[in-house]
Parts: sequence; structure tokens; C-alpha cells
Amino acid sequence: MTERSMAAVELGNGGENNVHLKDWLTEGRKKLDEAREALGYLCEPVPLPREMEQFLHYFCGDAANPNALNETETLRIFFYKAVALFARAYADLAQNLAEASYDDTAAAALQKRLQGQARETPRRFIERESHYLWGRRYLLSVVEKDAKPSVRLSHRRITLVVRPGSTLAKRDEVMQEWHRSLLHGVVPPLIRKWEAKLGLAVSGYFLQRMKTKWGSCNPGAGYIRLNTELAKKPKDLLEYVIVHEMAH
Repeated sequence: MTERSMAAVELGNGGENNVHLKDWLTEGRKKLDEAREALGYLCEPVPLPREMEQFLHYFCGDAANPNALNETETLRIFFYKAVALFARAYADLAQNLAEASYDDTAAAALQKRLQGQARETPRRFIERESHYLWGRRYLLSVVEKDAKPSVRLSHRRITLVVRPGSTLAKRDEVMQEWHRSLLHGVVPPLIRKWEAKLGLAVSGYFLQRMKTKWGSCNPGAGYIRLNTELAKKPKDLLEYVIVHEMAH
């Protein structure tokens, strides 16, 4: 039993305290089931196999359409909110799923749903492979030459410059560093914008590649941590994550 549930019954063995715990678990399960149902409803029209490409096309529109992000903005905001509600409801109940009457199969399905939202298939960093930046699809060009590795962006293409014989790990590292540099260019202005709006002060931020979270925070120290994968998403998702972590 977690500290939270222990605190609910620390005054006695049963009676009113057990009623409070039962009510909390019942309410928690209700919120989680409703959030899962809402998210499932929103994602149902996304075509199979429901990888990153299909989610981005459905919620962000055709990459060739310059008005696509504006046209799909309302749908995308509903999606962001649904994901946040589901993640928050799951986090509140994650350590008490058994007490909330979820069996092992149902608990595993919840965890899989949480970890499986719009995951991108592994990139191989080869010619004409699809890569995403700020929610838009670009084709990759790979140039091998004896020069410092770099990445440059053109109208519909990302060009990755690497030394001949470079490994997949090295190509991934170069792309990751490029994503970091782009994020360092846009994150500080967004933090300053919302510091003024929320009346908060952020001590600093960190960028890190994370598997299951878009961001995290240390409220006591005033730091936020952001997933470098956010460079692939629309900028309004990055802004939403920043505001969400600041609000903690």
C-alpha cells in the first residue's frame, strides 16, 4: 500500500477511514476509466498501424498543406488534453490498481496504453527516410564526407552530413544534438512568456531523451525537464508541456 493510501487509514482499522479510502479508489477508477474512454474515442479514427506517422497525419494534417496545423488545431487541443487527463488519472492510481479492482491483465493494458501513445518506429537514418520536425514531415538526405557532422534544414528536406562509414548510433547522436540546439532556441522565450502570465519563476530547465514522459518537474527547486523528442512535435505541444510542468 502506498503512503497516500496508508495516510488515509492511519487513524484506525476500519470505520470511517476505510470508507474514505474506498471512496478515493472508486473515484480514482471512475476518472481513469472515463479518461481512457475519451482518449480511445479521439484516437479511433487514426488509421492502422497507428504509428507516429498516422497520428501526426490525423491530428496535424497533410504535411504538404501549409494551413494544415490551423485547420486541425481544435482536434489537436482535444487530443493533448485527453492525453494529459489520462496520464494524470493513471499516475494518481498507478500504485493502487489492485485495490481499485483492476486485475493483472487490465493493469497491463493500462500501462501499455500509457506507454504506447503515438510512438515512432526506430529511425535508420537512410536516404529518403521520413523525419519530423515541429510536427511536419521531411525527407532525409544523407551526405557522407570528411567534415564535421552537421544537420541543415531546407524547404521539405533535412540533410544529415556525416563522415563516411558512420554508425547508426553516431547518426542518431548528431540528430539528437541538432534537436537539442533547436529546443534551446525556443524553450527560454516560452518559459519567460509563461513566467509573466503565471506569476512564477523557473530556476532552469534540462533537456533529456525520455521513453515515457514528455516532461517532469522539481517544484521545490523550480526546475523542469523536457523530452528532446518534443522537437518532432508541433510547437504548441511543447508549449503545453512547458506550461503543464510550470503549473506544478
